Parts: sequence; C-alpha cells; structure tokens
Amino acid sequence: MLTTALICSTASLLAFILGLNHNKLKSKFGWLYKAIYYSSWPLSLFYLYKCKLMPANYSIAYVCSAIGWNIIGRTLQMIGLTGGVGSGKSAVTSIVKSSFSREIAIIDCDLVSREVVIPGRRAYKNIVKAFGSKILDSEGCIDRKILGAIVFANKAQRNKLDQIIQPAIFLEIFKKLIYYKIKGYSYVIIDAPILFETKILPWFCFPIITVYVSDEEIQIKRVMGRDKITREEAIQKIQCQWPIELKIRKSNISIDNIGTFEDLELKIRSIFRSLILSA
Repeated sequence: MLTTALICSTASLLAFILGLNHNKLKSKFGWLYKAIYYSSWPLSLFYLYKCKLMPANYSIAYVCSAIGWNIIGRTLQMIGLTGGVGSGKSAVTSIVKSSFSREIAIIDCDLVSREVVIPGRRAYKNIVKAFGSKILDSEGCIDRKILGAIVFANKAQRNKLDQIIQPAIFLEIFKKLIYYKIKGYSYVIIDAPILFETKILPWFCFPIITVYVSDEEIQIKRVMGRDKITREEAIQKIQCQWPIELKIRKSNISIDNIGTFEDLELKIRSIFRSLILSA
C-alpha cells in the first residue's frame, strides 16, 4: 500500500510538472508532442494492468490522479519575466496589475527571496552559518546591502548563496502556484531577475519576456537613482548578471524599455492582450 501511494504521488507530481510545460512543449514539438501526450495515458493504464504492478482499481485511480494533476498544471500558464537590473520589470508588473489583475497573477521572486530569509527560517539559518553574523543588522535580520556587497564582488560567494536560497525560493513559488490556481487564475507571471541563471525556471515558463534598455548609459543612471549608489557600484551590479544579449536570444519576446512609461504601457497591453486571446 505504501509503495502504491508513493508511486501515485510521484506520478501525480511529474504529471503536474509536465502540465506546466504543456504550452512550451506543444509550441516546440507540435504534432509529435500531441501524439505522445494523448497516447501516453491509455498506454500507461495498459502497462500497469498487463504487468500486474498493482490491482486494476489502483491502476485506474493512479492514472486518473495523474491526469487530474496534469490538467491542473496544463491550465496554469507560467509566463517568465526577466531583464537586466534597472530595465523596468517593476513598471511592467505595475501595468499588468492595473490592466489584467483578474486574469494574471504575479509572483515577485525578489519578494519571495526576502520572505525565505526571515529570521528563524531554514534559509536564514543556513545563510548566517555560511557568511557569518557580520551580515546581520542590529535587529538580527540579514542586511541585504552587506550581503550584496559580498556576493556581487565574488562569483564563488554568489554561487554559495544561490545554492542555499534557490531551493527555498522554488518551494515557495510552487506553493504560490497552487494557491493562485485555487483562486482561479490561469496565468501567473514569474518575475525573476535571474530567471535564466536558475537553469530550472526557463523549463516551466512560456513565453519568456525579457525587458532591456538598449542605451547602457540610461540603464546606469536608472540603477544609480533607484538604489542610491555610485556609478561604479551600478556598473558592478549590471555586469554581475548574464549579458543582456544572451537573455534576449533565449527569450520568446523582448522589449526595449528606452522610451516613456506610456510607450511601455502600449507594448505591454498589446502583448498580454494577444496572449490571453490566443489561449
């Protein structure tokens, strides 16, 4: 019984993950993916029955459970939103909130990264253990400026932080996806500055939208003004991320945010209106 339950749970999770990838796989492989997808369910049931891996009633329950979780994943489209620092991702999400709040939910990975390092949580304890108490402020919270100065200047330290914090972030994202699905949303934007760097999120997001600023000088000034930092610190922040050309090449949609907020608003409304209508 325990083995059967474990198999069913694992299969349901895999079916849910496959469902999240449904739109991306359908776009990439077309009819081949459809043929494999629709034939896999009866073949799975036949295989379980023929090999007598579990009783017939359990086999049917197993396949039905997997199909159910797959449908849940398939009807929840994850849209990736990324870009360089100071590119205007916050402006994009504010436009989406004001224009498509009923259709589209947003998961802000920066906000999630703050939630998982609240004092007492596992990620918080592991970060303090790895970097020492020097990264804490007077109230015992992680000082993001001090930690940022350490990781932005050292790739090895940045990788160490990523190994601690990314699993915690992925778990929170998964919880929020389930929550938004229960709330009735069919689209969820994953707002992640380092979406491609995670190596995992790109597999689940479709389409992936990259916001960038084609004039580097404008980008530097935006970062300086937003974060109240020097020019050298702004350049360091920009350079520690993936080259924007690489992000654009790997994206499905790219938006040059060099103009006014009104220009950006027109572009975003057009993109998401088309996305919703094409579903």
